[in-house]
Amino acid sequence: MNTPSNLINRLSPSATLAMSQRSAELKAQGVDVINLSVGEPDFNTPEHIKEAAKQAIDDNFSRYSPVPGYPALRQAIVDKLKNENNLEYTINQISCSNGAKQSVCNVVMALVNEGDEVIVPAPYWVSYPEMVLMANGTPVIVAAGIEQDFKITAEQLEATITDKTKALILCSPSNPTGSVYSREELAALAAVLERHPQVYVIADEIYEHINYVGRHESIAQFAGVRDRVVIINGVSKAYAMTGWRIGFIAGPEWIVKACNKLQGQYTSGPWYHRRLPKPPTVALRSLWRRCARPSSVAATSSYSSAATSPASRSTSLREPSTSSPSAAPTSARSSATRSSRPLLTSPCISSRRAT
Repeated sequence: MNTPSNLINRLSPSATLAMSQRSAELKAQGVDVINLSVGEPDFNTPEHIKEAAKQAIDDNFSRYSPVPGYPALRQAIVDKLKNENNLEYTINQISCSNGAKQSVCNVVMALVNEGDEVIVPAPYWVSYPEMVLMANGTPVIVAAGIEQDFKITAEQLEATITDKTKALILCSPSNPTGSVYSREELAALAAVLERHPQVYVIADEIYEHINYVGRHESIAQFAGVRDRVVIINGVSKAYAMTGWRIGFIAGPEWIVKACNKLQGQYTSGPWYHRRLPKPPTVALRSLWRRCARPSSVAATSSYSSAATSPASRSTSLREPSTSSPSAAPTSARSSATRSSRPLLTSPCISSRRAT
């Protein structure tokens, strides 16, 4: 019998790819679509980064790399965390992977056991719950609506934690909403987590530099939870390097070693060996602002909550998650399609300027 494994049957198809497919279909019908489903910046990789990669090829960096990444790259990440975030790490606390997506999945697989609960604030990036399901865990969706700027509160977090809670996935700046947790808001969440030493934080900070409200703050800055925080970051969004597949984690050494063990069995290490790109320039920031300009467009989703939401399978739903991106009503699609304005298919980074 041609039957996939139980693991594959538990997973939903990628909602991001479904949205991208819907965008292609609408374009074929003559609809002016701004495809935001895959979070592509609308500028190209800066020239000095391209030149460094060309030089690396000429220098014959074309063989297998160390599983956690080249030492020079990991040291560059240590330096970045110190210089930009005032966080102290060693290279043994850094592991590089083939994109931040793999970094998140590595950490989930390294931490979560069958029956463990992982808190996922909604709206959320669609892959978070699926990764938890891959690890035989239970995603616990906590709704954070527009009235609270799509950010969970300390009270919500406290009410959601149980003796089965293993981790909180915290994305700031948020994909898909763009909301950014302030230092005070993170401090309140950290205070709750201090009372629950069994709970780890997977802090997805890949949009760190796509920030229009002030300085980026990391929950790893708080000493009471520092040894339970794993930072996820990379170069895809800030430097338009989505296809280069360079992500990394920074966290407790034992978790990093676990991720290296896992990664060594299925992808090995990433290629890029040079120093990280320079901090964002004025020119890059100008491009980001152009990318995020307000637009009078109709937003929609190309997939239904019944088909893709983990809540319909083995997700524990503590509060109604109507804010989740998977909950967009089907009626919004038909009305938006009739509009003469451009059509948005996801609230992420624009692939071209909205007008």
